[in-house]
Amino acid sequence: MVFYLIKTNVHSTSFDSNTNFIEIIIMTKTILVTGASSFIAGWIIRYLLEKGYNVRGTVRSAAKEKQVLDGIAEEYRKQMSFVHVADITSDSFDEAVRDVDGIIHVASPFHYKVTDPEKDLLLPAINGTTRVLQAAHEFNQNNENKIKRIVITCEIDCFYVLQRFTV
Repeated sequence: MVFYLIKTNVHSTSFDSNTNFIEIIIMTKTILVTGASSFIAGWIIRYLLEKGYNVRGTVRSAAKEKQVLDGIAEEYRKQMSFVHVADITSDSFDEAVRDVDGIIHVASPFHYKVTDPEKDLLLPAINGTTRVLQAAHEFNQNNENKIKRIVITCEIDCFYVLQRFTV
């Protein structure tokens, strides 16, 4: 009789003839979700956690980290980690992208007190996205474990603000 001992997606297996146990080591993938405290990111994080992924979220502060954790069921909190990125246009994403399997980029500066859409919304969003992509590229250039997928999102609110200035 063979018994299976599952430690944690199947990465390797070993058989112990003394105990008749096959050990299956499962490597759980980690996905970076930028802008983790946003509405859309909250739903993405929930989905990923329920599917068994580990999630690393970027937030601006410890208060935002607590806000995200408050929205996560207790059973999933051990799968969640955070990196603080106070300003996506100037802070480094190097720590955030380290050893992740994929990135879902949700973070984007947004507010309703826009005087110049290009300066207040568009350029910061472009610069933040560029910083995430640069950090991922640098990580992949220098490491054996590669970031395999990057998804870039855009919230619909930005179109509302931009429409106010184009109509």
